Amino acid sequence: MHNSQDFAPEPRIFLATQQDTELATEYDSCIHAFRSSNADRDVAWVETPDKANCIILFEEWSTKFWNYPQTLLADPFFIKYWQSIVTINCDDLGRGFLPGCYTSLIPANFDRTLHCASAYPYTYNHLVQQTQSFQSPESKWLFSFRGNRGVHVIRSRLFELFASFPDALMVDVGTRFHTHTCEQKATYIADVLASKFVLCPRGWGPATYRMFEVMELGRCPVIISDDWIPIEGIDWAKCALFVRERNIAAIPNLLRDRESEAKLLGKNARAIWLEHFSDRQKFRHMFDCAMKINRNLQKSIVDYRTRWNSWGFYRSNGWLLYQRVGARAARLTVRV
Repeated sequence: MHNSQDFAPEPRIFLATQQDTELATEYDSCIHAFRSSNADRDVAWVETPDKANCIILFEEWSTKFWNYPQTLLADPFFIKYWQSIVTINCDDLGRGFLPGCYTSLIPANFDRTLHCASAYPYTYNHLVQQTQSFQSPESKWLFSFRGNRGVHVIRSRLFELFASFPDALMVDVGTRFHTHTCEQKATYIADVLASKFVLCPRGWGPATYRMFEVMELGRCPVIISDDWIPIEGIDWAKCALFVRERNIAAIPNLLRDRESEAKLLGKNARAIWLEHFSDRQKFRHMFDCAMKINRNLQKSIVDYRTRWNSWGFYRSNGWLLYQRVGARAARLTVRV
């Protein structure tokens, strides 16, 4: 005979918007997509947070620094419902303040009871979805990269190594984040389709839109990001290559050795994108993660907010004085 406590209560989900809290994103489209993609789930979608035992918060995009707890603790919605909130967060520098799904949470801040790695809820380059053909007669480049070299030292190093490499296309766009024109977006797609492999180095954070766009276009991403946490449930060896940041000089040799596999890896990447990262599938993955985290929160006797002010949390985010000084010195070495 089971005790009634053995059974989890029926999920009663409330989707927070900016009408409820300034913490929520202004992009209602992803909130609607989340609900429509999971409309068949055996849950109750409630219209008020008081009736919910799980509140999904698509968090406003912004870089969260050491003073973010002040913002949270000044927000009436968070103060009242913090124990039920599960976030969907796509900050480039995810910190892990709230339990939930993160695109760019670094390993030092990742707690498997509180966090899941996920894809981006937004699509940046909408022209990728409109591309009709993922085939090219013959790939022109062994590998390519089109992006801003100035956002991280690893990108600057890639240009130093491969700007003149004969079988590679390396283009520094020098464009600020999210300011690309339609022509630039179309050129980016053409470059990807003309490449056997596409370099996907980290930027401001460990994750990059590029990886998912490249997979959608049927090319093999070369992931260069030591801090990126692979999303669970994916056989990444079938669809991507990984290069440690310290080993980037070996990229040409690695890709030549794997060149005969490029088409298969690209085909697998497209198939895996369709199965796991297309709009409906990525929101269903977020739902599954959110439910798991919500169950963990209901069972936990620990207040996750206590980690915000801990020495370890400050250290993992690079907020201690010696870390800030070192980071500033490192940024000065990046050639814009």
